[in-house]
Amino acid sequence: PTATPTPTATPSPSPSPTLSGPVAPPAREADHSCPDDVPAAGFLDTPTSVHRAAVDCAVWWGVAKGVTATAFQPDRGLDRAQAASFLARTILASGGSLPADPPNAFDDDDGSVHERAIDQLAAAGVLRGTGERTFAPTAPVTRAQLASYVVRAWAHRTGRTLPPGLDWFDDDDGSVHETAIGQAARAGFLTGTAPRVFTPSATATRGQVASALTRVLDLLVEAGWSPTPSA
Repeated sequence: PTATPTPTATPSPSPSPTLSGPVAPPAREADHSCPDDVPAAGFLDTPTSVHRAAVDCAVWWGVAKGVTATAFQPDRGLDRAQAASFLARTILASGGSLPADPPNAFDDDDGSVHERAIDQLAAAGVLRGTGERTFAPTAPVTRAQLASYVVRAWAHRTGRTLPPGLDWFDDDDGSVHETAIGQAARAGFLTGTAPRVFTPSATATRGQVASALTRVLDLLVEAGWSPTPSA
């Protein structure tokens, strides 16, 4: 006779981790800055990305550009110089202004295609160097730095300070960017990577930056600071 198989016990579900505080709000919807008729940017590597719509929208605004005509590389890290150009374009595309003839702020970005944007944002107080005359243009932008960038860009563009957030994350305690992380999270510009986790030292990707900036633009449009490009 065939032996009756021994039933396999069903494992008990693992208990959900107990969170030590409030959970950050969700990402801001970009329906004001990115209407349904935003054209596809034509990149072959974004259709499966969670940032696809934001990439298309950022290109439509003139804020972001592809690495090539057909590749955006949404999972590739962004460096500090590239971030400067993304931020400068966001301010200008939304109707803001930057110094037309900024002083040469740093010695290590001479000849960079991003030098003008770096100098403009340094003069405006949006970006800061890593030393008295150094910017480290090829260093990667961390998620914590991105929070400070978007918060300062908002303040420069509007003349207003974003309200503070709560202590939504456990892994940014003591960071010089902690206040900005809370402000960016409250505004919906940035979200955590898990409940109570922000991963501040991780490199910000091109897709994440596109999403963050379209959310900044969304709040600018909603608050009446900027029309959309088609308006």
